[in-house]
Amino acid sequence: MIGLKRGTVKLAKHNPKWQQSFEQEKKKLKKVFGKDALDIQHVGSTAIAGMLAKPIIDIGLIVRSLQKTKLYEAKLKKIGYFIKKDDAKKKDYFLQRARKVKERIICILAKLAKVILKK
Repeated sequence: MIGLKRGTVKLAKHNPKWQQSFEQEKKKLKKVFGKDALDIQHVGSTAIAGMLAKPIIDIGLIVRSLQKTKLYEAKLKKIGYFIKKDDAKKKDYFLQRARKVKERIICILAKLAKVILKK
């Protein structure tokens, strides 16, 4: 099972399908962002085998510039993501997939890009 109805908090036993779901989303995000995606990671409790978790896939996406991210908004919408209304003016973005049921959340950050580029 992936997703929770808004306002619901429920923990589930670890499910190997969560990693598969992440891998599918990672491929989609790579297609959208191309070289602007510096790193895409499965983060949060669903990424830890054996741990109880809310069945919502958390994804960390690091980009060179958040300003460029706005250029991808239409493509992200086509694959089912929207920017949370209150995040449009902040220093990072949170994207969600599906409005009634939370399935996946992507946090897009540019703050760590300098550290990654040094590697």
